[in-house]
Amino acid sequence: MISLNRFSHPNSSWWLAILLGGIWLVGFVWVGMQRGEVKEACKRFAFDRVAESASFRLSARDEFPGWILKAFRVDEDSMEKKLLRFLDLSEKYELLPDASRVKWAVPLVQLGNHERARGVLPTEAYGSRDLEQRRQLMAAYAAEKELPEELSEWANFQCEAGYSELPEWFALHRGGHEATIQWMKEVGRKLLIRGMFSRSLMVIGLVFGVIAIFCLLFRPSLFPASIPESPVFGQWNGSYVLRQFFIAELLASVVVIGLAFVPIAPEMSDIQMAVLHFLYLALPAVFLAGTLAPNLGISWRLFFKSGRGWNYRKMVVLGLAFVGVFLIIALLADWAVGRPFVIGDVIIPNYLDSKARVIWIAIGATIVAPFCEEFVFRGCFFRGLTQSWGIWPAAIVSSGLFAFIHGYGPMGLLATFLMGMSFCWLFRRSGSLWPGVFGHGIYNFIVVQEMVGWHSIH
Repeated sequence: MISLNRFSHPNSSWWLAILLGGIWLVGFVWVGMQRGEVKEACKRFAFDRVAESASFRLSARDEFPGWILKAFRVDEDSMEKKLLRFLDLSEKYELLPDASRVKWAVPLVQLGNHERARGVLPTEAYGSRDLEQRRQLMAAYAAEKELPEELSEWANFQCEAGYSELPEWFALHRGGHEATIQWMKEVGRKLLIRGMFSRSLMVIGLVFGVIAIFCLLFRPSLFPASIPESPVFGQWNGSYVLRQFFIAELLASVVVIGLAFVPIAPEMSDIQMAVLHFLYLALPAVFLAGTLAPNLGISWRLFFKSGRGWNYRKMVVLGLAFVGVFLIIALLADWAVGRPFVIGDVIIPNYLDSKARVIWIAIGATIVAPFCEEFVFRGCFFRGLTQSWGIWPAAIVSSGLFAFIHGYGPMGLLATFLMGMSFCWLFRRSGSLWPGVFGHGIYNFIVVQEMVGWHSIH
């Protein structure tokens, strides 16, 4: 069995842990600052995609019975209410990118809300020629005027040249271009089918989650507290655990960044992204498993064995209870706060429009990430810090780093922190990582299905 104990020195000091943590934090923040423009581009992509996918779904609304559309709240009235609420919140808090406004006018015109379409369009001309042409094109439709011939010719040219976007597609659709009409209808039909499937999965997850919550509330004796045993962790101290964690994260970052610069053929880029994502998740888990226990086999048995009085059925129920709680929280947050605040965390351009990347994000988010993240943050980090810090400080620190490393915005950061605290509770309650792995995987799967189902158009 592989052993990495030659890297382990339990009598490490605080200054070394703080130094390594500072290096990791500075590197993480520096990379985030360098990606400022990328984040803005991702934000614009997310806001654009909400408008685009809504437009495609509206193009295919005649393909389904009205009662089905109403049941899934994708009929015209429901969509108009959701789009207007999204748009109002985005404008109120200045979240809507200026360049996205021309695309938001398209579904509003399709819904017949010409006044709101005129209101969302910028009053001043864009500096970019293509954006200005799109603004003028949508201004004509919002004013219910006939499209000028030069704009119609420009839209046709853009489509033929392969530079077209939603306003041009809509112009050809409105102009009776049969191929564009059929294409938008087919894409919209697929979006609605996938979206209704993902929404059904969410409802099923919510139902089973609520049942699991009731089981925990009304039959607590079936789920006895089973504190994880810690025969290996008694020698640890807080500085040692922090040091090993930061070494693991720095090691993974260096390897992934180095491999990212390896030149590859364009057709291999999807495979490269999948490999880099896998390594970034797996390397810290392997390093910590080898340095915090005598060998990897002992780590596996120690972290994933069943707690006393628990079996796999009970751990599945506990994981489902987590899914139910966070689906309820997500629905309440969507109702109380609004989706514009988290849309940049939910719609990810790198994974949305490539079949290979969609498959990877499904595997990575539902299998690889739950195993590796639960092992690192709960099995190693939280469990190790608990020995010298106590439960609450260990849970707060481990959950804070778990949230921070995801790189989400403020709302996503808070949600991820609360998830981390919940996973710590699942681990302490059951004495095993399996409930967290199961709940983590199911919840991620539902979120990925929602993203891909409603918003993947290519």
